[in-house]
Amino acid sequence: MLKKQKIMNELLKLRPYFKTTAIFICALIVSGIALHYFSKPNAKIIQAHRQIVSLAEQIRSYYRSKPDAWGLNTASAIKNNLVGKEMINGRILQNALGKEVLLGADSLGNTVMPGNKNAVIVYKNLNKKECEELAALPFDEKMQLSLNSITIVNEQEHIFIWGGENPLPLSKDKANKICKNANDILWDIYL
Repeated sequence: MLKKQKIMNELLKLRPYFKTTAIFICALIVSGIALHYFSKPNAKIIQAHRQIVSLAEQIRSYYRSKPDAWGLNTASAIKNNLVGKEMINGRILQNALGKEVLLGADSLGNTVMPGNKNAVIVYKNLNKKECEELAALPFDEKMQLSLNSITIVNEQEHIFIWGGENPLPLSKDKANKICKNANDILWDIYL
């Protein structure tokens, strides 16, 4: 009996540490969950990224047998069924994030003119997190081979190309420094 009493007294001395240890373990678990949650792009970001690839493939396929991309713009892409039905909202396109998508020759979605074999896919008005994640997500090799540049437009225009001062692929850290509260991202693809 004396031995039990002695063990109980020792445990009671450690009692204040139990609470601290339990709080520390809970904080560690919550930190791990938060790190996992915030380090992975959410499903809508991944779907919006897939839509870029799908649009590029559809546009490339449609214009493959043509000498150039003359006439490409958002309206012609809808008319020629180059976009998934889930992206069409009346006369405009929206990505999985619910943001406007433009197709054409530039950030305004102007029509591609004769002789031009490039097209631009524009995601409008992305917030900082959407911009960071979309800009830094890697493409497969096929898409990389047709990607000329990625441009992030906010207070300034930041152009990333293969090699040079602002090289592709774009790192998450670089995207974090450049993306602001309101951003447009342009993916310039070669058809």
